[in-house]
Amino acid sequence: MGWLSGWDYRKSHVINDAAGAGTLYQKQVTVHYGSGEDGDDDVYLDSHSRTDFGDVRFTDDDETTLLDYWMESKTDSNNAVFWVEVADDLSTEAATIYVYYGKADATTTSNFDNTFVFGDPFDNADLNTNRWTSVDGNPTYSIDPDDHYLEVTDMDVNNWRNGKGFHSRTDISFPSTYILENAYGLDGQLIKHKSDVTAEVFEAYIIIHHTAWSSGDYGVAFGQITDQHDSSASYYKQAGVGGNIDYGSAWLSGIVGVWYDLKTRIWKLASNIEVELDETVRVDEANSEVPDRVHLGISVSTSGFGTERFYAFKIRKYVDPEPTHGSWGSEETSGAPIAVFMHHYNRINKIIRG
Repeated sequence: MGWLSGWDYRKSHVINDAAGAGTLYQKQVTVHYGSGEDGDDDVYLDSHSRTDFGDVRFTDDDETTLLDYWMESKTDSNNAVFWVEVADDLSTEAATIYVYYGKADATTTSNFDNTFVFGDPFDNADLNTNRWTSVDGNPTYSIDPDDHYLEVTDMDVNNWRNGKGFHSRTDISFPSTYILENAYGLDGQLIKHKSDVTAEVFEAYIIIHHTAWSSGDYGVAFGQITDQHDSSASYYKQAGVGGNIDYGSAWLSGIVGVWYDLKTRIWKLASNIEVELDETVRVDEANSEVPDRVHLGISVSTSGFGTERFYAFKIRKYVDPEPTHGSWGSEETSGAPIAVFMHHYNRINKIIRG
């Protein structure tokens, strides 16, 4: 039996198979510090871990090969939410992983980039230039690492529909099926906008770029068209497929100084891409092209700008239905085999000595 050296405790966990899931599928696990009944994605560590969960590790079914993971959030001495990348092929067979804990001097090795296909948790005040290799339009921006968003408050004017913004590297290796979603839940929220003037025209969007630009750019935009003669504004939400826009019926009444949300997900299953806004699918289009980059874009005219927020997001592998959580094993300790041996040794030795 293998054991991760230096760790005192572990529990095994089964991830059930799902058609098409393949290897390197990301699953969420909630780790609780105290005691309770393990089940689904919840596991309880009986106060045997560090209170900050820095010693939590996940391994493959060989019991020692470490798996990539990201700690999404934590409340010390209470619980922490992890995403684990399962190495085994889940397409036809369930896989067993192990969660290890109980190492007082361990610190977290959480790694967002190693765990997901792409994305940004916006958990640092500095823009990660390994993720975003170019920035166009001279935007005035900042990152809020506590609430996890990138905020843009100004940009060069006259860039209407010129694709200015934050561009990812062009060597992203997308799986055949995937989903883009908020990194921290938040009901799918990805973009927020607040107007600073009535006469304002803008467009903020997030797009997954495919190899064929004209027909393969799938994303969502959040825009505003104002009435120069009215104190109110008209907002629209849109989901785009290449140059074709499906406006749907999501027209809202806008007010200067009020935040408006865009809640969305983008996913690809089989040969189709779907875009969902506010729990309504607006796009369901066939596409067999391979994406290679991501763009957070802003277009603006001279009439005004307002404030744009791009919230933390992740792109991960995705199938429907997804692999489900199976059974949890009982807590094991690293010294248990030795303790059992010594118990029997001492008992036999006592009998021999009379």
